[in-house]
Amino acid sequence: MAHKPRFTWPPPKDGDKDKQFHIEVAASAAILQKLGADIQVSAPREDQAWVRAGRPKSLEEWLEMQKSDGGGLILGGGRSWNHPQLLMAARGLVFGDWGDAGKLMAMQAGRIPGEGRAEFLDGEEPRSTDYDSLRWAAQLIFASDKAPAAIREDAREVLRRQMGLAMLGAVPWTDSTEFLNVHGGFKFRGPTLSPVGERSPKTSHPDQSGLFCRLVLGRNDLSKIDDWACAVADILQVAPLFPPRDRETLSDPEPALALLGNSRVFGEFRFVEYPEGRFVFRPSQLNPNTPSALWSFANHAEKRQARGFPFDPTRQNRGQGAPKSLGCAIENGEVVARSTDNQFTARFRLPTSTPRWSIVVDQQGARREDL
Repeated sequence: MAHKPRFTWPPPKDGDKDKQFHIEVAASAAILQKLGADIQVSAPREDQAWVRAGRPKSLEEWLEMQKSDGGGLILGGGRSWNHPQLLMAARGLVFGDWGDAGKLMAMQAGRIPGEGRAEFLDGEEPRSTDYDSLRWAAQLIFASDKAPAAIREDAREVLRRQMGLAMLGAVPWTDSTEFLNVHGGFKFRGPTLSPVGERSPKTSHPDQSGLFCRLVLGRNDLSKIDDWACAVADILQVAPLFPPRDRETLSDPEPALALLGNSRVFGEFRFVEYPEGRFVFRPSQLNPNTPSALWSFANHAEKRQARGFPFDPTRQNRGQGAPKSLGCAIENGEVVARSTDNQFTARFRLPTSTPRWSIVVDQQGARREDL
């Protein structure tokens, strides 16, 4: 049986006094509350500047202050593809204001021409261990009977494309070390996803992994972790995006390419399958706000994934004076990710065997590379 998590807002263990009204936190809580999830919502804490000024006094009052116009993604200039979709989903559910959700989904689905950065799948933040699950869950809301009928099929197509991109970096096995609990068992038993992308300070994210299992494998019993996105998926019970895959089919890139279709991505990803493991690589980081992993190698024999994270893993690496990414390159048989903090250069020697397949996804679309 699937694990049924409980949630609290404001977050009970929050060292950032402004965190309760970060969009990822507040919009997510408003969505759970409206969907009838098991969430305890209290008055905002008084240590937040907006609360001291007298507004907002509730989640709903905060949400009334927000917009659902796509946050500049359609008109151009927008950077975050996470915040606008969460706000459109939350305002749609709570106030019936779906804003630009229909237009954005139609552009992302390739049904109408894209405007601004909306012509690219996920714009400046393609793939993210922090953000993928939030965007996917927002799109599940757009694809559900909670949203206007005109939005639903486009949202389903966007999700199919998102799953195609995620599948190219996913391997069938569960990482042998990452998902262990304190008792030595596994708290997650699904496929291992690559962390390579924007804003990816983690090796993986439980919401991302659990929701991937629901959408791709049709399984909701592979994770024991409390996660927001899976709670949304379980409540909505959206019809399958496609016939569920067996995890072993993740070794074959063709289903992923079929789902991606003519999608184009702002940036570049390379996926290479060696006999020894799956290599995922990006030459540069686009969003400077949070450090990112620019390569990963999933070792099939060891069932363990290494990642190229050229930053101190014990620090947040954000704010004034924080180190910056210097990109990633392949040098003399090694993949090397660098930042301005020289002591955390991330190197990995690639196999010398002949790859089984190699795929690039960029602003021109997804395609196989000659080997």
